[in-house]
Amino acid sequence: NKTVILSVDRLDYSKGILHRLEGYAQFLDNHSEYHEKVSLAMIVVPSRDNVDMYADLKTKIDQSIGEINGKYSMLGWTPIYYFYRGFSFEELIAMYDIADIALVTPLRDGMNLVAKEYLATKHDKPGVLILSEMAGAAIELPEAIIINPNDTDQIESSILAALHMPEAEKKQRLQSMQKRISTQTVQKWANDFVKELQSIKAQNQEILQKIVGRRQLNQIKSAYDEASARLILLDYDGTLAPFVKRPEDAVPSRRLLDLIKEISSDEKNKVVINSGRNHQVLDKWFKGMDLDFAAEHGMFYKENGKWHKNLQEEMVWDDEIIDIIEHTIDKTPRSSMEQKNASLVWHYRNVDVWLAELRAQQLVNALIGPCRRLNLQIVPGNKIVEIKPPDFNKGSEVLRRLEQADYDFVLAIGDDTTDEDMFRVLPPDGISIKVGNFSPAAKYRIPLQSSVIPFLTNLIQ
Repeated sequence: NKTVILSVDRLDYSKGILHRLEGYAQFLDNHSEYHEKVSLAMIVVPSRDNVDMYADLKTKIDQSIGEINGKYSMLGWTPIYYFYRGFSFEELIAMYDIADIALVTPLRDGMNLVAKEYLATKHDKPGVLILSEMAGAAIELPEAIIINPNDTDQIESSILAALHMPEAEKKQRLQSMQKRISTQTVQKWANDFVKELQSIKAQNQEILQKIVGRRQLNQIKSAYDEASARLILLDYDGTLAPFVKRPEDAVPSRRLLDLIKEISSDEKNKVVINSGRNHQVLDKWFKGMDLDFAAEHGMFYKENGKWHKNLQEEMVWDDEIIDIIEHTIDKTPRSSMEQKNASLVWHYRNVDVWLAELRAQQLVNALIGPCRRLNLQIVPGNKIVEIKPPDFNKGSEVLRRLEQADYDFVLAIGDDTTDEDMFRVLPPDGISIKVGNFSPAAKYRIPLQSSVIPFLTNLIQ
């Protein structure tokens, strides 16, 4: 009528064996009512014990078990049954079957097969799994009692919780976990891996076919030459101009200005620079040129030399949102905030890559609540996170332009996720080109920003 707690590991520092023993000793010390009622069966499989560090670990384990058994043992009861040897698979399954609790507390483990094997063997007699949050299997098995393996108090309390758990709850938890692991087999893992590999292969072939080479350029140029009314929509940063450390330094080159002037001089062409920049900057950089613009992702647009504002109300930014961004800036060296007329932008182009990814996700998570409350959109972009009203974007500006006139050639080029809003609303025969990384929303791809100006130059020749 004794409760058996099972522990199975190979001899290794990462398995947390000493922490486990300390937690179990703490349980025995604080709960004498379970003396003679609970025993720990500890299986340690020899591994590299001829290496000094591992030999030292074994010595410490032996000493700890000896101390616990010496302190608490009684006639007819041993607190810890210690097996320092390998078990056959059949013997191990028998141990899983008789164990009431599995105590699996590695300090770090990619998955941990013991936890799943224990669950798979339980049939008529339910058991309780105590599992380290540091094991990969913990993500898949939330019905287990999940603990921090470094915290001996949690080890103690988890054993107590397992002992007090009602039979109905044990069965319910066990059945949920068994159902999950029965479908996530090694065969399924292998099949999923092969399917994903095949999917990546197909995607790579699609990427290669989308890259604008000579054949693709000739196809686009043929459509351009035959057209009588053309709408050409061009993003700025990362498309017409390269990214620079300081956004204010991304001024257009003389070569770009001359090219845009040449394209717009053709009466068949309507050129629109559709940018996330504010309208003051665009006016300054393209001063004296007869161009149409869309600024701040469609919040402002310029036609016939006059700027129009889609957002009628002046934006007043909530203090909570400002504080969240400023707090992120304080924790993230070389990041900055840009306040536009209708949006807020957190820039992190110059931040360490690892820290930038971490902070960007933290910022988005922190902004979700206040932005949902204020009906604002969070737009992660190329080394930026932007907060803006949801009513307008680069796609809404394209739709507005398409309603004004009939075009038999529509070209949109951009590098960012925000440019995909343009691509998605183009007419079926429209030509969308993603600069940089692959995008399923675009028909074509130009891998390098430096190739955009040569492409446009060849297009209009």
